[in-house]
Amino acid sequence: MKLVHVNISRHIDFSLNQTYSLIVENPSEFYNLTNQLFEQTNGGEGDFVLSDKTKILDINKTCLFIYDYYGDIFNTKKITNIINNKCTMFLKTNDFLREFSKINSIMLSINEKFVDGFSNNIKFSDNFTYEDFIKISNYKLEKGSNLVENLLDYVTFFVENANVNVLIFVNLFSVLNEEQLNDFVTQLKYMQVNILLIDSNQTHKLKDVETIIIDKDLCVI
Repeated sequence: MKLVHVNISRHIDFSLNQTYSLIVENPSEFYNLTNQLFEQTNGGEGDFVLSDKTKILDINKTCLFIYDYYGDIFNTKKITNIINNKCTMFLKTNDFLREFSKINSIMLSINEKFVDGFSNNIKFSDNFTYEDFIKISNYKLEKGSNLVENLLDYVTFFVENANVNVLIFVNLFSVLNEEQLNDFVTQLKYMQVNILLIDSNQTHKLKDVETIIIDKDLCVI
C-alpha cells in the first residue's frame, strides 16, 4: 500500500515500513498537506493518492485522520452512525418480535390512559420501531481520562468496525513524550495497521520508523 503526493518525491510505502514519520518544517506546506489529508479523509478533494498495487483506494473509507487531542473525540456523528447502523443490522437479523410486541403493548396502555385526560382527540404512535429503540438507547463511546488509552480505544473502534487500516496522526509529537509515543506506536503495530505521523519538528526518536523530511525550503530529505 502506497500513499503518494505530487509535492513529496519520496513515496510513503507501507509495504516497506508499517510506520512513517513525515516532518514538514515549512509552515505553509505543513498546513497545505495536512489540510488536504483532512479534506480527503472526510470525502473532499486533495492531491494525495492511496493505492494497493494497481488499485486506487478511497482515502475517506481507508484512512482515519486524528488531530484533536483536547475535544471529545468519541462524540462524533461518524461514530454514532457506525454504532446505529450496526445496531439496526443486529435488530433486523435477530428475532425480537416478542420483545417489541411487549414494548408496544406497554406503551399503548400508558398512552391510552394519558390521552383519556383530554377532552380533545389526541393521536399518538402505537408502533415502537427499531429507529425508536436506537434513538432512546443513545449509544456513545465512553471516554476516559488518559489520552493514550482514549486514542487506543478510538482507533480500535474504527479498525474493528469501519475497516480502517491507515492511521494519520497530526502533531502527536506535541502531546506525547518520546517513551509514550514509542509505546503507543508499538501497540498500534499489533493491530496490523499502517501509521503516518505528521509533525512540524522531529523532536522524538522513534524505533523502526521511516522518516521523510520536507525542510523549510521544500526540499525532500
